[in-house]
Amino acid sequence: MKNLFYCLFGLMMMSWTAGCKDEAASVTTRADDLKGTWVLKSVLMGDAMDAACGFMNEGKVQEMNVTFTQESVGDKGELKLYGQSSVNTFAGSYTIDSYDMAAKRGKLNIGALAVTKMNSPNAEFMNCETRYLTYLSKAVDFSINADGQLELSNTVKLNGSGSLIGESYKSALYFSKVVPSGK
Repeated sequence: MKNLFYCLFGLMMMSWTAGCKDEAASVTTRADDLKGTWVLKSVLMGDAMDAACGFMNEGKVQEMNVTFTQESVGDKGELKLYGQSSVNTFAGSYTIDSYDMAAKRGKLNIGALAVTKMNSPNAEFMNCETRYLTYLSKAVDFSINADGQLELSNTVKLNGSGSLIGESYKSALYFSKVVPSGK
């Protein structure tokens, strides 16, 4: 009887760990389309489109990007991300909560970002960095269009003063994927 119990317990543990591997593989598969380095091209602020760091600063600021990896960090299915803003570098984690592979759209959660503490004498570059990192950390939706452009976005319903109840505000970052040389 004791041997039967150990056999059943062993089978149960093997099936449970196999289920965990399938779940981890599923996250990796869902992350495939997002994996890589993406360069920020434009920003949507409600109903206004802007250049990555404002049209006045085009070409004057360091290229801003984010790299989504499939490298696990922590034990909650989190994956590593890192990148460059207009002044500082940053790193953090993300999870993919859902993903429709056919539509190439899903939900994600970006964790807290650790940011280096360099300063710029140009206040506009610091403002640009704040906007980028704020929009990045608040993004909950992502999609990749037919041209391969990544959109990270968040839509917030407004119900405060100066807005119609039920009106919404969309913020979005638009990226192009960096294609490694030789491909």
